[in-house]
Amino acid sequence: MARKAVKEKKLVEKKPESAAKQERKKASEYSKQQFLESTQFTQHKDLLGALLEEGKSYRVAQVQQMITSFLKKEAN
Repeated sequence: MARKAVKEKKLVEKKPESAAKQERKKASEYSKQQFLESTQFTQHKDLLGALLEEGKSYRVAQVQQMITSFLKKEAN
């Protein structure tokens, strides 16, 4: 019975992220300037210039969501 408790405890424990995994996450984030220079977002350059903040890093999916949310807003 004690053996079973140990197995359950192992499933609950979370391993800390490895340094390599943290580095990959950081590498997949880009600055405002990098997005503005990107060919992927050429048609939304003006919008990105207004939405993104200097000095912050963003992921591609995050920026795509920001663009989608902005474009779906109802005009007043």
